[in-house]
Amino acid sequence: MDQQLTKKLKKQQVQKIQFHQLHEFAGFQVAKDIQPSDSEPQRRKPQQLTSYQAQIRQQSYMKSKFQLVLLQQPIKEVRWDDVYQVIYSTTQDITCPICISDHDIITPYITPCGHIYCLPCYQRHKLQSKFNQKCPLCGELAILSELKSVKIIKHKIKNVGDTVLLNQIQRYKNETELYINGRESIVYARTLIANESYLLKIFEEEIQQLQHYIEFCETEIQEPIQQSIQFLLERQDKLPKRNLDNKPEIALKSFSQKQNEVIYRFFQDSNGLLGFLHPLCHKYIALQFGNDNIPHQIESFLIQKDQFTQNGKTQTKYKFLSHIPLNTEFYFYEIDLKQILNQDNFKEYSREISDLRERQRKEKLRQEERFNQIQAQQIQKQYIIENGGDYNYQNLQEDELEFDEQNFPELPGVKNISQQQNDVQDDKTEIDQQQQQQQQQQQQQQQQQQQQQQQQKQEINLDLESQFPSLNEECSQIKINPFSKTWGLQQQKTEQKVEIEQPIKKETTNQEVVKLSDLDFPVFVKQKNKKKKQNQRD
Repeated sequence: MDQQLTKKLKKQQVQKIQFHQLHEFAGFQVAKDIQPSDSEPQRRKPQQLTSYQAQIRQQSYMKSKFQLVLLQQPIKEVRWDDVYQVIYSTTQDITCPICISDHDIITPYITPCGHIYCLPCYQRHKLQSKFNQKCPLCGELAILSELKSVKIIKHKIKNVGDTVLLNQIQRYKNETELYINGRESIVYARTLIANESYLLKIFEEEIQQLQHYIEFCETEIQEPIQQSIQFLLERQDKLPKRNLDNKPEIALKSFSQKQNEVIYRFFQDSNGLLGFLHPLCHKYIALQFGNDNIPHQIESFLIQKDQFTQNGKTQTKYKFLSHIPLNTEFYFYEIDLKQILNQDNFKEYSREISDLRERQRKEKLRQEERFNQIQAQQIQKQYIIENGGDYNYQNLQEDELEFDEQNFPELPGVKNISQQQNDVQDDKTEIDQQQQQQQQQQQQQQQQQQQQQQQQKQEINLDLESQFPSLNEECSQIKINPFSKTWGLQQQKTEQKVEIEQPIKKETTNQEVVKLSDLDFPVFVKQKNKKKKQNQRD
């Protein structure tokens, strides 16, 4: 049965929440509370577990992680109500998440969600939050009556080179009990049945531990309190003895007029806050009452509050506030002066304050614009550096940010439109140059071929003139130029062909074969090799 449950649990891949050494024990909580992180792809939500399925998961996890001390043998499966104590073997130090003390946990108890607390700490948590009976860490319902005692057994970590003692274990095929030398061992058993003496021993140990903790708290708290009292008494004795009967608790300096020294007068918030009357309001109040007759206290409605930070510029501009430390925030209060100023002064004040607000509005817009430009510059710089480019601040203007499409960095795998157009133009120019070169080469080849043909024709004509000298005389009688492209007399064309053909046959019988197709005139010459014919006839 346990193997089937473990197989089912392996198939259901549910994340486990880990808070500290036992935080993974909360992994048997309902899967609907576990949400996938943003970095991981969204997967199909697991089906909501029923209470029975969650109980089975809790049982299998408890068996695999802890040794469970039961009051009696369970009928079917181990339930949380059947558990009286949990034995936890670990190699790490366990601390209470509430008190986080250096000492060991005082009377450790475990919640159903798997978190271990000091019993006094959990009691204090319950008293402070009467209506909240939930685990302080995970928020699962954890009533005090459902907490179980924990026995923590700490082991030494085995390192390379240490001596290790191993026991031979026997286990039947379809059972989970483990045996050593034919007997079941307490060390390897997952469930133990406690008798009455063992339960009484648990009570005695926990009560004794709490009593010792009370003594520890008294000494731990009483000693530093006594030391603090002694420290204050010694400090009191070190005070110089003076007559303090007629003096106030805190001595305050009195303001006295000094000659030839500038005096700044300004209004500040009565609560001591760094809120001052706006200089423009102070100006018109001084015009209304005079510098020497300005009232000591003004009460009016606050219309607007401007925030500033003390720096070198504000110190020189507002000299009456030069006493404020640098990097300190202060405020200027604009109040309603309608009930304080007369009509003429109030009109003048309203006009000037409206002009000031307009200038401040424009200045604010300019600063926001400048801030956006600087932010855009930083984004551009970061983008160029990440893509291996070179960024030069000197080429950028201080007041204006211009985006040059040619110098703007390329997107990954994508080119700008201007660069694409330049590339297309470059390709076109390269193609045109190649075509021009090809045309020039073709023209040169044609010229060379024509020159070669002309040379061949001239050579053939010279050979014919040397071989047929009588042909020129006969052709001259009938006004024919045998080496021209025209015949001269078209009427005697056929006769000329016959007359010219006969002497050529007589003179070319013993000559080599000559191609007359390249000649400039249509002369028909039949080349016959008599020797070859005679040999063929023989």
